[in-house]
Amino acid sequence: MLFRRTYVTFESDYPLAESVARLFAATRERGLATIGTQAAVGKVEPGKVRLSRVDPKVNNSFKPIFAGAFEEADGRVVLRGSFGMHPVLKVLQCFWFGSLFSLTVLFAWRMPSAADAWGVVLMGLVMSALGLGLLALGKWFARNDEAWLSNVIQQALRREAR
Repeated sequence: MLFRRTYVTFESDYPLAESVARLFAATRERGLATIGTQAAVGKVEPGKVRLSRVDPKVNNSFKPIFAGAFEEADGRVVLRGSFGMHPVLKVLQCFWFGSLFSLTVLFAWRMPSAADAWGVVLMGLVMSALGLGLLALGKWFARNDEAWLSNVIQQALRREAR
């Protein structure tokens, strides 16, 4: 699916304040602290958690972002959220495909001959394929990001097995 979203829940072995502190300690803020090393980067607060993986080898706008919040339920602390593409990127992709379709129809309709119209339609299809290919390539580069981020979150929120 084009804009797949994966819903997840992470249980914590710690109280709320300690859970937030432990996850905050396992992440970094964007900037110089992430140069040359992989890191979970973003915001960690009780009511809002937004994390993404920063990999110095790959700059990928299509990477999944974890967005969620800590909750207390039945005496347990859980971090509920989802992995998905950045909302701005979703809007840009919709604009790309929507305007491409509209312009293709408009220009094909205005062409003086059927052969010219089919040329415009073919060009629209090629541009759509390029957009889908770019999206697929970005998702391929980010194929391990959800598992990597999930591991960082789980290690921060779970006690080590003894």
